[in-house]
Amino acid sequence: MYPNPFLLPSTQPVTVDGLVAGSRIRILSVDGRTIADLPTPGGRIGFWDGRNSDGEDVASGVYLVIGYSEDGQQVGTGKVAVVRR
Repeated sequence: MYPNPFLLPSTQPVTVDGLVAGSRIRILSVDGRTIADLPTPGGRIGFWDGRNSDGEDVASGVYLVIGYSEDGQQVGTGKVAVVRR
C-alpha cells in the first residue's frame, strides 16, 4: 500500500496492491466505523482517494484498510496514515 503516509490534498490516490479479482476495499476508522467501501474493478489493484462515503476528505489519523474477496474467503489488512496539510 502506498503512499504511506498519505498527504491530503493529493492528486494521486492510495494504491492497494495484491488483491484478488472481484474484491473490495473497506476503509475503517480506528474505532471501527466504515469510512468508505470501494470496488476494485480490475482485481489486483484498488485505489482510495482519501475521501469518506460522502465525498469529503477524511481527517488526519490512522485508517485500517481491509481487502476482501466477494465471498469473504480471502481477507487482507493494512494501515495507512493520513496527514492533512
